[in-house]
Amino acid sequence: MIQAIFKSKMQAAAIPALLLLMLMFGCDRVPTEVEDYVAEPMLTAFLYNGEPADTVMLERVAPLYGYYDPADHVIPGADIKIIRQNDQAEFIFTDPDSDGVYTPDGNVLVPAGGEQFSIEARKDDEGLFLWAETMIPDTFAMAITPAPIDTVDGFPILDTLTRADPNIVLNWTDPGNYAGYVLNVICEDSTFVPLDPDFSFHGDEDSSRVSFDVIMEGFNMDIIPWIHFNWAGWHRVELLAVDDGYFNYFFSVFRMMMGQVTELEYNVQGGLGIFAGLSERSFRVYIEPVE
Repeated sequence: MIQAIFKSKMQAAAIPALLLLMLMFGCDRVPTEVEDYVAEPMLTAFLYNGEPADTVMLERVAPLYGYYDPADHVIPGADIKIIRQNDQAEFIFTDPDSDGVYTPDGNVLVPAGGEQFSIEARKDDEGLFLWAETMIPDTFAMAITPAPIDTVDGFPILDTLTRADPNIVLNWTDPGNYAGYVLNVICEDSTFVPLDPDFSFHGDEDSSRVSFDVIMEGFNMDIIPWIHFNWAGWHRVELLAVDDGYFNYFFSVFRMMMGQVTELEYNVQGGLGIFAGLSERSFRVYIEPVE
């Protein structure tokens, strides 16, 4: 069972791996047999360079082949704080709606490149104490070919493209304080008009709106293949420079696909989850079918 709950910027970082696992293993809410197990606590938080940290999530998840009551997944009322190691400043997060979604209570944290952070989540009456550390990747510049024709709401906008056009090419500078990159291609259109009239997707159409790739440290160029685009409409393309915790987690997803490992690699201690630092460059493009 994978809990697919996404809030704000967490969506960009969490959707690809979670959707992949849902496709691989499914997500049953009705048990076919009774199993005894203890659901594990999961702590999730993503810190984006230069953007306010607005969400921390604390919940319980079951093993991939286990079952539990989805109503039991929330862990409300925990004490959660993020600590900036450079000056020991503390940022408190609370869940006023008791829904396991924790938001800033007081000072707002805006991470900067090179800063180191730790997170602590504690709930003494349940014996929970989870913690992790991360470093924020530095900012970087990205050049896009073909060049953008406009900027809307901070997003560079490319001219309308089709699969008959040359591939989109990205070149970027080395950000520093990073372990690798994740490329996300997210279709923002929900009409599901296929770019290829012969395309037939078997499964959850919504999951087919997201495509992604892992790029190793040291690379500064990528040619985005058209296979990342299944549907007509607006797409958001994100290049994320990520810390070692998130890169190792994401890479373990691919290793699980290939049967090399049976467990994902998390960096949260005392439970499951990811506490990650990221730096993002993104743009939007409208893709239409070839006439």
